[in-house]
Amino acid sequence: MFVYGFLLAGIIFCLGGLTGDRVAARYTRKRTVALMAKTDAIARLQKQKEVLHSINLLRIRNEHAKEIEAIGSEIAGLQAQLDFCREDAAQLVEQRNEIHERYAKLLTRAISIRKTLGDLNGEMPTRRDLKHSYRTMLDRVGAVYESLEDVS
Repeated sequence: MFVYGFLLAGIIFCLGGLTGDRVAARYTRKRTVALMAKTDAIARLQKQKEVLHSINLLRIRNEHAKEIEAIGSEIAGLQAQLDFCREDAAQLVEQRNEIHERYAKLLTRAISIRKTLGDLNGEMPTRRDLKHSYRTMLDRVGAVYESLEDVS
């Protein structure tokens, strides 16, 4: 009987061990499933983080592209204004040179006429008078030149 009791105890122990293994296996499966779910959730969150990061980069690039485009159009406008001013400046310099030439011719003619009138009256203009007339002419031309420079 003792043997039967020992045998029965052994069978119960084995059955109990199998039951324990089943419980342990069930717990391990639940834990494995939970770990897999957490791993999937972490992977999903990582993908979402990467997507948000790339969207953020695209947004920043678009903002910079718009800003660069605005700067480019402003530079183009300033370049057009500069070209217009250069054309105006070239025309003003040309006009200044023409005025200078005409003024010099007119003044030379006026001095010539004054000299001729002086000859007719019997009065010859002195060298001092001619020098003074020439200085006056240069002063006037200089004033015209400075006013043209102020405009350009």
